[in-house]
Amino acid sequence: MTSTPLFSPQRWRKIVFTYLSWFTGVLVLVVFIAMLAAIVFEHRKWDVPMLNLHAVDNPEVIARGKYLAYGPARCSDCHAPVELREQVDKGQEAPLTGGYGITVYLGKMVYPNITSDSATGIGAVSDAKFARFLKYGVNHYGEVGLPFMMYADLSDSDLVAILSFLRQTKPIHNQVKKSEYNLFGKLTKAFFLRPFAPSESLSQTALIAPPRGRNVKYGDYLVNNVASCSSCHTKRNMYTGNYTGPKFAGGMVFHKEGDPSQIAVSPNLSPNLESGVLNKWSEKDFIQRFKTGNIRTWSPMAWGPFSRMTEEDLGAIYLYLKSLKPVSLKPVPLQTLKSN
Repeated sequence: MTSTPLFSPQRWRKIVFTYLSWFTGVLVLVVFIAMLAAIVFEHRKWDVPMLNLHAVDNPEVIARGKYLAYGPARCSDCHAPVELREQVDKGQEAPLTGGYGITVYLGKMVYPNITSDSATGIGAVSDAKFARFLKYGVNHYGEVGLPFMMYADLSDSDLVAILSFLRQTKPIHNQVKKSEYNLFGKLTKAFFLRPFAPSESLSQTALIAPPRGRNVKYGDYLVNNVASCSSCHTKRNMYTGNYTGPKFAGGMVFHKEGDPSQIAVSPNLSPNLESGVLNKWSEKDFIQRFKTGNIRTWSPMAWGPFSRMTEEDLGAIYLYLKSLKPVSLKPVPLQTLKSN
C-alpha cells in the first residue's frame, strides 16, 4: 500500500487548483453581483429641491445669459458640435446642439443638445428642472449626473440669465447619442455619485453675485462660481474628482482625446514667486493673453470662450488671483508623464 507524500507535487497541484477554482468562482460571483447592482441602482432617483427660478423675456437679461454661455461659463466649449470646434476655439458663436464628447475612465461622455428644440433639446424641460440640474446635478429624469458643470454657486440672476438666453435660441433638431457608461461608470453612478448643492453658507437664501466691476470680490465670483478655474488648476484624483493638491497650484495632467502623446499640465495660478505664471504678467499682459486666444497646437483650456470676456471681467479675475496666498506644488517630470 502506497500513499501520496505530504509535500508531493501532485498534492500541491491539487491544493493550488482547488484554491484557484474557489477564487475564480468568487470573482465571477462578485462581478455578477456588481453588474446586477449597477443595473438596479444606476438609474436611482433623487429627491432634491425644485427651484422657483424662471426664464424672462428681458433683452438685458438675455444678453447677459448669452455673454455667460459663450464666455466665462463656456457652455459652447462642450455643447457645440464637434465639426464646429475650430469655430469655438476662435471665440466665435456656434449653435449649442451637442454631440461633442470625451472618453474618460467611466465611459464615453456625450454632451446634449441645449437649444430650445422640444424634441431633442431642452424645450420640453421645465425651468425648475433645468435650474435644479445646474444647482444640484440632478437631471430632468431625477438621476444624478457627472459633476462636469460646477455651477452650484452661480447666482440666481445669472442662472436665470443663462436659462432665458437658451429659451430664445433657435430650436435645432439634433438627436444626440446618450453617454455610454462602462461597468465602473455604472457602479459609480449607482453608489458613489451624490447630488451637489450650493455652499452651505449660501444655500438658505438666494445666491447674489457681488457688484460687477474691476474688483477682487467680483473676480472671486467669476473664478470660483462661473468659470470654475480651480477644477482644472488644482491637482485632482481622476477617479473620485476630489482635490489632492493645493488650490490653484496647478498640476492637473491632460491628454488630448485620440492622441495621448499630446500632454498639457495646468499651471500654478497663485502668486508664487517660483512657479506662479502671474508673476510674469502685468494686468495688461494677462488681459492680452486671454484676448489672443489659443497659441498652442492643442490646449484643454477654453481659450475661445474666454477670449470673448470683457477687459473689466478679466481685470477682476487678475486682481483676485493676485490676492491669493502663494502656494506651490512640485512639478511632475515631463518624461514621467509621457511614459504613462
